[in-house]
Order: sequence, then structure tokens, then C-alpha cells
Amino acid sequence: MYFSKLLLKDFGKFNNKEVDLKPGLNLIYGGNEAGKTTVKDFIVGMLYGIEKARGLKARFDDYEHRKPLNGRGFSGKAYIK
Repeated sequence: MYFSKLLLKDFGKFNNKEVDLKPGLNLIYGGNEAGKTTVKDFIVGMLYGIEKARGLKARFDDYEHRKPLNGRGFSGKAYIK
């Protein structure tokens, strides 16, 4: 099994972004602030969820950091073959 496509509907800076993946090793590259880590965090979130910290740490956790820019909730799909 492998992820064949990621649809980042509302996740971080992405809105309706599709990422097609092939079997085997896939390389995601780009310049600074291009969204490489956001794509990685989306994959980790799809597999394990996104933990929300409490208290003062909550301002800097992945949950707050990857909130969609439009203010709506997280949304996306991972297609598996």
C-alpha cells in the first residue's frame, strides 16, 4: 500500500492543493516557505492525528501552526492504493 494522492483541502497555507505520489520513494522539494514541512505534517496528521497542546505551549504547537489561513477547520484526504 502507498499514498497515491494527497488533497490538502484546508491545511496550513494550502487550499485545495493536490499532490500526486508514485509507488516507491517520492521527493518533495522547494524553496524556503514553499510548504514542504506542511505536506509532511499533513501526512503525519493523517496517520497519527495532530496533538493539541494545553496552556502556554498551545501557542506554538503543530495544531495552531497548521491551522488553515482562512480560519476554518482542518480538511483533507489521503488516497491509498
